[in-house]
Parts: sequence; structure tokens; C-alpha cells
Amino acid sequence: MTTFRLPPCHAPSGSRGTHSLVSRLALGVFALAWTLGAQAFVSVGPNGTFATIQQGVAQAIANGGDEVRVQLRCFGCSYGENVDFDTTVSINLSGGWAADFQSQNAVLNSAVTGSDANAPIIRAIARGNAIVSISRFNIDGSGVASIGAAGSSTHGLLVGAWNSSVIVVHDNVISGNVVRTMSGASLVPGGAGIAMQATDTAVIDIAGNTILSNQLVGTDSHASYGAGAFVTAIGGGHVDFVLNTISGNITSNPNGGACRGGGVWAASLDTSTMQLRGNSYTGNEQLFCNTGATGDAAEIDGSNTAVIQVYDETWTSNAIPSNPGVYEVYMQTDVSARIFAANGLITHGTWGGLLANSIASGQIDISNYTIADNPVLGFRGLGVGTRLVNTVLWGNGDNTPDVETGATATFVLFGTDPLFVDAANGNYRLQSGSPAIDAGLDTPIGGLRVFDLDGAPRPFGNAPDIGAYEYRPDPSDVIFIDGFD
Repeated sequence: MTTFRLPPCHAPSGSRGTHSLVSRLALGVFALAWTLGAQAFVSVGPNGTFATIQQGVAQAIANGGDEVRVQLRCFGCSYGENVDFDTTVSINLSGGWAADFQSQNAVLNSAVTGSDANAPIIRAIARGNAIVSISRFNIDGSGVASIGAAGSSTHGLLVGAWNSSVIVVHDNVISGNVVRTMSGASLVPGGAGIAMQATDTAVIDIAGNTILSNQLVGTDSHASYGAGAFVTAIGGGHVDFVLNTISGNITSNPNGGACRGGGVWAASLDTSTMQLRGNSYTGNEQLFCNTGATGDAAEIDGSNTAVIQVYDETWTSNAIPSNPGVYEVYMQTDVSARIFAANGLITHGTWGGLLANSIASGQIDISNYTIADNPVLGFRGLGVGTRLVNTVLWGNGDNTPDVETGATATFVLFGTDPLFVDAANGNYRLQSGSPAIDAGLDTPIGGLRVFDLDGAPRPFGNAPDIGAYEYRPDPSDVIFIDGFD
């Protein structure tokens, strides 16, 4: 059984250095191209050589590294098995294949529902220089979740990358998985949907997945970490968690433990690095957390000289009806770790928007955020390393930034209507005449992002705008932009 290293009990942790998201994803694409172009494939399904995915994977490993193509059985049909492998050779495991194994269905994935309530539906460990890809599966634990007793571990997907290996997980739907955490009984205390750890110089890319309606239930006084995803990098590893949809996941702990992130808990320890980018979080919750809860959508932690980049994230309507006083997003750093957060939208929590806490020489630099329509407080910052810049606070119960113990807030628009296009319908872009236009600082610590939350170039005018979106005039207003009519 593979065990995952946990952070210290007082707080989770962070990551080191900067890795290019493009280079990491390119590496994953290279892995796919290499396996498709240079390797044979093993077929699994009613028309394949093997009846089970586990048999196909075992054969691919025995062959020294093949592609495993899994047939789409039929709409609503699944592979009722648990898949488990630990490899030093490269494997591309993919679903959705037609009966001839020459094309993939444009929409439907191969469903894997598991059969053992005490094991992950798919567990994949990569070592050495192996490159492993897992794509186009519906990993659904709803059929076995009710079997599990306290301490059972029905993670949808558990992945670990060691040494110089690479794991790429993309375009899957991971739903309905339930983990009951109990000290010594569960594989990891979080990530009912997906749990991952990259260590040494290994890389994990998690991209384009839907992580939906997974549940994490604490059964003793130990903390529970992130129902949707448990994301960790330690000892020099790197994780990219990008363009995923995290929705309707619930972390609960009615038996005395704390909750650490409703949708996602992301932490990087030692000298590791992490990037969270372009993810969307909605409807995630923390319930019955008797000794405290953190971010309903996410908790993001860095420690020991780690660097975490948090870019282009959207958090909206994540709720905690049983625990007032909790924010949608919680960020924390210590021991010289750094978080760089830019282009974020945080709206419609049931209490607060964003809490950022830097301790023990940690730093958190937040720029170009729009934090709106949270009923009690928009932003609270703690510690001399916490700096809020170029941010709109509006429609919250209290828009004034609550900065304490040395935290700062500059170029923040909070006492004047920013003139959103249509906040009532979720459009927090700026109208013409907004006081946020061209009012931002063009040199925030960590650098100004060259694109806004829409992916449009920033700045558009003489200076960057305040908030997540850069104002663009309506085309009808600039028909004669050359000066002639």
C-alpha cells in the first residue's frame, strides 16, 4: 500500500520554484504522441483482447510500456473493477474507444465504477522516468460508496509520482466517491474524488477534469482535507492543477475533526512547486466541522520556501450553512513560502470572500481580484507578508479590507461603485465610466499578468484596470476609432 506524507498538524504547506504550465502540458502531450506513434496498443473490452482494464494494464507493463485502449462498452455500461498499478515503464491508459479501437467517441467516456469499497477505483503510481497518462474515463464510486464502513477508502483516483516520473490526468469525470477518514485506516485523509502527490523531481498534470459530488466524512478527531481533490507536492515535486471544474463536493467532520477545504485542499511542502490555474469552483461545502473549517471552495497552503501560483481562478456560490464565519477561499504561507495570486473572482459565499494569512516570513501577494456579493466580509488579510493590490471589493456585507498585523491593501476600490455590467446575473466585468478603469498599479509584486480573467490582454489602456477583468469598449463605441467618420 502506498502511503502519502502529511503536513504538520498545525497547518498544511507549500511549494518551490516556477515551472511553465505550457512546458508541463507539452510534456504530457509529448507522452501521448510518443505512445500513440511509437508503441503498440493493448485493447480492453467486449471486442478487445482483454476483458478487464487490470488485465490490459498488466500486459502493457509486461510488454515494457504500451498504450491501453479501453472500449466504450455502451451508454450506461461500466467496468465494475478496481484498477491498481505501480510502474517504471510508460503507459497511456485511455477510454472512450470504439469497437475497432481506431477512434474515440467525441463525447462519451468509458465508465469505471469499482467493486471494492476499501480501495481506490484507479490507483496509479509512477517511478523512475515513467510517463503515465490517464484520460477519458468516468470514475464513479456511487455504486460502492454505501458499502464502506468508517475508515474505508473509496477514492476515485489516487496517483503518486516519484523520482523523475510524470503523470498526466486529463478529460475525466470523477464523481460520487466517498471517503470516510479515520486515523490509520484511510490511504490519505482527503481527496475523495482525486488524491495526488508529486515528490522528488516528479511532475503531475491534472487538466480538464470534472470533479463532481464527492464526499469526505471524518469519523474521528483528525482533520479532513478537500473532498474533491487532495493536491500535494513535496520534496521538489511539481503539480499543475488547471482548467478543472470542481463542483458539489462536501467535506464534513461531525466527529470532532476540522475541515480543511470543501472542494480542494492544495499544499506544497519543502522545495516543491505548484500551479493552480483556470479552475472553476461552485457549490462546494463544509458541514458539521466541530473544531473549525477553512475555505468552502479551497484551502491553499505553502511552507518551507515553496512557491504556489494561483491564476485565473473562479470561486462562486460555495456554501457552509452549518459553520458561519468561514470564507470561500483560504490561503496560508509560512517558513518563507510564497503564494502569487492574480485574476481571481470570488462571489456569493455564505459568509466571507478571501482570508489570507502569512506567518513566519511567508508571503501572499494578491492582485487583480474581484471579490463581490459575500454577505459579511470581502477580504481579511493577516501578517506583514500579505499584500492586496488592484482589487475590487463591492456588494459584500463589509467592503473595507480588514488588514491586520501588518497586512496591506493598496490600489483597492471598495468605497465606490465599480459599475459592474450585470452583477445580478454574474457578470462582473466593468462598464464604461467605471472608476476601476486605468486605476491599477502596473508593477504589483510578482508581476502584472499579461492577460485578464477572460484571456484578453492586460493592460488595455494607459494603466491596468482594478479587478479581475480589463475593460473593453463595446465595438459600437469604437467604429470610428481611426478618427474619421
